[in-house]
Amino acid sequence: MIYRPGRRFGCSRLSERYVLDNQNGSLTITVRDMYQGGAERSVNTLSEGETFLVSLSLALGLSSLSKNTMQVGTLFIDEGFGTLSEDYLNTVMEALENLHQTGGKKVDIISHVEALRDRIPVKIMVTRQGNGTSRVEVRRD
Repeated sequence: MIYRPGRRFGCSRLSERYVLDNQNGSLTITVRDMYQGGAERSVNTLSEGETFLVSLSLALGLSSLSKNTMQVGTLFIDEGFGTLSEDYLNTVMEALENLHQTGGKKVDIISHVEALRDRIPVKIMVTRQGNGTSRVEVRRD
């Protein structure tokens, strides 16, 4: 996915359903729903899971822009996975695994979703100890 002002860019790596557009000379992003004949949707009509997919698509697109000017070697994704259906969760995880394997990017996920635990080989577990302290443990599967 590549973002070019004034041109359409898709998030087909995550979903064939949505295409993101921007308006010429503007930073306004619009969402086209290809399951609804390409109808333009306001971002206010997206579910939490759909909003997460669009946000992740934008983050991935912006990280790909950095190749020529600066290196973005690590992406941090904080939550959002709990809003995804099982199908979308699998789609997102496959895209992130592919990004790591083919793009060499480190993808750090902060989540409480148990379904992710089996798919992530290295985990940093933070356990609250009390009195403002925590214990940090690194686990490799």
